[in-house]
Amino acid sequence: MPRLTDIEFAKRVVSKFENYARRPAYRGIFRRDLLPKALNNTVSTKGRVSQEKPCISAISLMLVCLEKHDYIQSRCSTEIQQFNDCMKKFEAKKKAKQNVEEKGLLSGRGRIQPDRLNEFLSRYPQPRETPDQY
Repeated sequence: MPRLTDIEFAKRVVSKFENYARRPAYRGIFRRDLLPKALNNTVSTKGRVSQEKPCISAISLMLVCLEKHDYIQSRCSTEIQQFNDCMKKFEAKKKAKQNVEEKGLLSGRGRIQPDRLNEFLSRYPQPRETPDQY
């Protein structure tokens, strides 16, 4: 059976640096939009989980004290009390923030929550258009 690859290579001249050639840049071609620009009917709600880590300094002080005293809690009562106070303050702030969000007011950052924004967008849905209509 004959080898066709030898015949194919014989038809054209192979340059040494042919594979390293740069492709030409087509600057005159513009991107064509197939659909009209319109808002989506929903926004993403991911990323709402708080990444805040409260009372890190109080935790570290408490753990250093416990390690130093062989984990006897009675010797580190002040550090444990400071940590508990810090956690109570954090929980109170978190609860107040949730109450504000439940009432529908703006969050502490001054932004509308994604759930509320989805409610507003559902009142005025965007029409679905196909490329044939455009």
